[in-house]
Formats: sequence, C-alpha cells, structure tokens
Amino acid sequence: MKPVYFLGDPKWFVFTLIITGIWQSCGWGSIIYLAAISNISMEQYESSFLDGANRLQRAIYITIPSILPAITIIFILNVGSILNGGFDQIFNLYNEGVYKVADIIDTYVYRRGLIKLEYSYSTAVNLFKSVIGFFMVLLTNQFTKKVSDYSLW
Repeated sequence: MKPVYFLGDPKWFVFTLIITGIWQSCGWGSIIYLAAISNISMEQYESSFLDGANRLQRAIYITIPSILPAITIIFILNVGSILNGGFDQIFNLYNEGVYKVADIIDTYVYRRGLIKLEYSYSTAVNLFKSVIGFFMVLLTNQFTKKVSDYSLW
C-alpha cells in the first residue's frame, strides 16, 4: 500500500481535522449530558417500564425531554463559537501544504498580527468576528425562546 499523508495531503487533512475535532469534544459533551441524565428521576423510568415502554420509547419520551434545557443551552453557546475554528487544533496540525484547506480566520489573524506585525488590522478582524458571534448568540437565544420554553435569559 502507498503511504497516506494525513497532515500533508489537503483531501486527507480535512478528514483528519474532523475526526480529531469529534474526538476532542466527545469527553466534555459526555460529561455535560451524563450530568443532565443523572438528574432525571428514576421513578419515571420505573413507571414507564411497568407500563411496557421499551428502551427506545424511554429515551424518546423521558430522557430527551428531560435534558432538553441542557441541549438548548449547549446549542446556544456553541452557535456563538461557530466562527472559532479551533485555532489550537489547526495551528498544531497544519503546514504550508494544506494552507488552502486549513486556513481559518484565527490562523489568518495570527499570521497578520504576530508574524507580519499588523496589530491593528488583526485586532479589527478578530473584533468583527467576535461581534458576529455575539449577535449569533442573541439571535439563537431569541429563536429558542420562541420555539421552546428554554433560553439563556
């Protein structure tokens, strides 16, 4: 077999970035959702079991509605960071061979601000990105408030 350059080939770099991003966020997401699930009363599961509900029905009708506030809050906060591409992950993995698929706003700001010493320009770009993220949080919060009973404020 021919060797695969996961970090040097642009088509494999995106795949590697997605897989490592999923792996990176699995632990924290598991902690949050397990904490929310542990707050559900066991009497609900026991009574649904006695009424004949199977495992899938208990998940759909008890677990998901019970953790919906946690899902909503995590969704709102993640929408605010959608423009953050994960600077630390990409910066540690990318190289000149994959700049065309790996370059994000954060690495662009890094190169312009710290390498080319254009501090004011890189600050303005990053501030613009932060303002857009803030407005996305506000809009998502308003949307979830209209769709469901849960929101941040």
